[in-house]
Amino acid sequence: MARAIVSSLLDQLNSIAQEKWRLLTGVEQEVGKLTTNLQAIQAVLEDAEQRQMKQDKAVTLWLDQLRDASYDMEDVLEEWNTETRKLQLDEGGDDDDALALAPPKKKVCSFFRAASNYLGGFKQLILRDDVAVKISEISEKLDGIATRKDMFKFVENVSNNIKKPERVRTTSLIDEGEVFGRDDEKNELLDTFDEMRVAKAIIEDDVWDGNYNIWDQFFFCLKNGLPGSKIVVTTRNESVARMMRTIELDIISIEQLAEEECWLLFKRLAFFGRSFEDCEKLEPIGRKIARKCKGLPLAVKVIGNLLRSKRTVKEWQRILESEMWKVEEIRKGLLAPLLLSYNDLPSNSMVKQCFSYSAVFPKDHYMHKKELIDMWMAQGYLNAEEDEEMEMIGEEYFNILATHSFFQEFETYGDDNEFMRCKMHDIVHDFAQFVSSKECLWLEISGTKESVINSFGEKVRHLGLNFEGGAPFPMSIHGLNRLRTLSIYDQSPYNPSLNNSILPELFSKLACLRALVIRQSFPFFRPESFLYFHSNENWIREIPENVGKLMHLKYLNLSGLCMERLLETLCELYNLQKLDIRGCENLRELPAGIGKLMNMRSLLNGETDSLKYMPIGISKLTSLRTLDKFVVGGGVDGSNTCRLESLKNLQLLRECGIEGLGKVSHLDEAERLQLYNKKNLLRLRLQFGGVLDGEGEEGRRKNIEKDKQLLEALQPPLNVEELWIISYRGKIFPKWLTSLTNLRELTLSSCVNCEHLPPLGKLPLEKLKLWKLKSVKRVGNEFLGIEENSEDDPSSSSSSSSVIAFPKLKSLEISVMTELEEWNYRITRKENISIMPRLSLLSIQFCHKLKVLPDYIVETKTLRRLIINDCRILEERYRKGKVVVNSHIPRIEWWLTLKTLWIRLAVERLPLWLLCNVLLLDFEEESDGWVCSVSIEDG
Repeated sequence: MARAIVSSLLDQLNSIAQEKWRLLTGVEQEVGKLTTNLQAIQAVLEDAEQRQMKQDKAVTLWLDQLRDASYDMEDVLEEWNTETRKLQLDEGGDDDDALALAPPKKKVCSFFRAASNYLGGFKQLILRDDVAVKISEISEKLDGIATRKDMFKFVENVSNNIKKPERVRTTSLIDEGEVFGRDDEKNELLDTFDEMRVAKAIIEDDVWDGNYNIWDQFFFCLKNGLPGSKIVVTTRNESVARMMRTIELDIISIEQLAEEECWLLFKRLAFFGRSFEDCEKLEPIGRKIARKCKGLPLAVKVIGNLLRSKRTVKEWQRILESEMWKVEEIRKGLLAPLLLSYNDLPSNSMVKQCFSYSAVFPKDHYMHKKELIDMWMAQGYLNAEEDEEMEMIGEEYFNILATHSFFQEFETYGDDNEFMRCKMHDIVHDFAQFVSSKECLWLEISGTKESVINSFGEKVRHLGLNFEGGAPFPMSIHGLNRLRTLSIYDQSPYNPSLNNSILPELFSKLACLRALVIRQSFPFFRPESFLYFHSNENWIREIPENVGKLMHLKYLNLSGLCMERLLETLCELYNLQKLDIRGCENLRELPAGIGKLMNMRSLLNGETDSLKYMPIGISKLTSLRTLDKFVVGGGVDGSNTCRLESLKNLQLLRECGIEGLGKVSHLDEAERLQLYNKKNLLRLRLQFGGVLDGEGEEGRRKNIEKDKQLLEALQPPLNVEELWIISYRGKIFPKWLTSLTNLRELTLSSCVNCEHLPPLGKLPLEKLKLWKLKSVKRVGNEFLGIEENSEDDPSSSSSSSSVIAFPKLKSLEISVMTELEEWNYRITRKENISIMPRLSLLSIQFCHKLKVLPDYIVETKTLRRLIINDCRILEERYRKGKVVVNSHIPRIEWWLTLKTLWIRLAVERLPLWLLCNVLLLDFEEESDGWVCSVSIEDG
């Protein structure tokens, strides 16, 4: 842990030393002395951290002092860089006028610019003197720390086993479906539930903290069940089981795995993919290591996964003989195998720091991968080389921790099974707290008492607070001015704990903050609660002016708050990298000075319906990788409104959404944007204007032609991977669409004038969504991108070559195509033609006129899931048995709107138990109302 901090500091000092002109006389020498001391300390840190793990209190105290001094040094260096950047920005002019919709302003006269430069230089002298004093004070502290290291007689560079982190692009996590041991316990449970099938939904009640009140409320809901009903509770704490009124005879104690069962689990993990000869050679050592896990499955899993990457007998022997097995405090529990896996993490990177930081979340909490990576980045853990992206380094670190079994219960997204979120085992969470020296803390706050909050001490640097029941915010928390992370989750929907009057005082104490998350839960929108919500002034409606004082802040998450505006002082956060304001539906405008945030990498501003224009400063955010929403036009008089072509400057964009394209006044704006030159752009969303009610025929024709020309000019780069085209009013799609040879996902939505689908069959699409293409009546060969040749055509090939249409397509969604009647292909070519050979999901919704599915769908053996929602003719054809859908489809879902479902249940006079169980079905909100899915599984 300390090694990572010291290494980062040395990099910063080296950068400062290379810019000697910025330093006062004497400061240069101090920087040199700091570097020398840190290098000497760095050489012994591996030995020091190993002694700390063995509970050496004197070494732990020394490391704590080093950590505090290092943090202070980091703050000073960042303060220097921030103030220097601020002065440079203040001296620079505003060159964005050409990109605004209003006429350019006159430049400020040279006299005032000269005066500004003079004052700027004076400010810089004061700043340099202030920094010199702080550096001198910290250097003196570090001198003492470096001297005291000699008394411990540390060994320098113990292992010399410093390696670069493995480039884990994808993970191959072990299938946990195989279970070793526990046969008696399984049989005992199965005897009780031999009639039971898996329910549609599983209700979780997490009571690991022994909170009786939580359990008691749930218990009363279940206690009146039918005779013979039982509730199964799993817990590591016997007192929790007794609290739940369990009968002594009903307690099933889970013992450790037997030695042979332990070995079988270990063998499956550690020997995965090895040759028979390697397994035979490593088995004797492996059995000894498995015994040291003492029958604890998590320990076996951690060590087994660790040894998968160790190829030699020598490496296995080193694990067996590690000192970690011998430390008494560690030997009693799971810490020994966890420590071995932890110590195996790359030493010259921040992977260990990233792992320990995860303890800032509560136990049993789903951690969202992207948010976790953003917070790692804010703490400076993702230092990348010049040609690398910090976000990609974060992905690699996440995968490394996943393969070391520090994360579990992964939820994935899409056909690539990309990780979205995960959990940490409770014991792994405890271990993360242990290795972080309790820097990370999560507190649940309810009631009115603050005493427990004030007991956490000043060691905490990363704090999460969850408020319930309207508990007051504890402004007396000690150590707020040392926090680097503060996450506040206000779960009090009718009496919020956090309000506008608290934030200014809170912000005044958060001088060192790098990451700030503020979330509030709002009441369900019944009519009475809607009125209460709008009349209650306690909700956070504005971020206070002193937010600009949080100069170190890099990650700010205000998503879902009911703010109407962001103050200009927000633009003084010169280090800000990510601003998340998604779901702030009342937000009307962004601050005019947003161009000052030149370190911004992500502006997450999706789902902000009230945001109608972008300030011209957006064009200065040349570090942007993600811009969720760029709104064309808007504003009161256009004086502060950004033109479409201002996006030309943002060459690093990887993801961008452009809305209001119907407002583009001149085609040359789109042409000057040169979208096709953005080589980094991977995800693009283009949203045009919708069809207006009462629009005349002449206006309709103009819009059709205008949108056609505009979309032609907005050709994306050939390497784009995901594309959305929404509310496009043209009749045909541009030819460049079929040239996107890297396109994996495509959505065509609300393109109401398009009468024919584009020929997409030759693209490497994996996901295709066709929504609200209301003029399409027929889907035929043109969709496949295959030319239709006659059998007698002499130009047709006589060979037996095969043609594949949609070779990689796995998911196809067709929705609200209300005029679609026919979907069929008339293939007359001599070649073998394969259509969608990998299709696994087909969803057809609200296509009332569609008569039949293509034969290849009915006969396919790859389709795993078929959803048919409110397509009455299809339903009549397939559901009623007139045509048998292939039995190879394991999951067929007939989705109905809630109203339609009740009517049909009543008409078909289904039994009362089914009517009641409608409440247990999955309901989801769709454009046409709430729907539920009724599944037919396994045929």
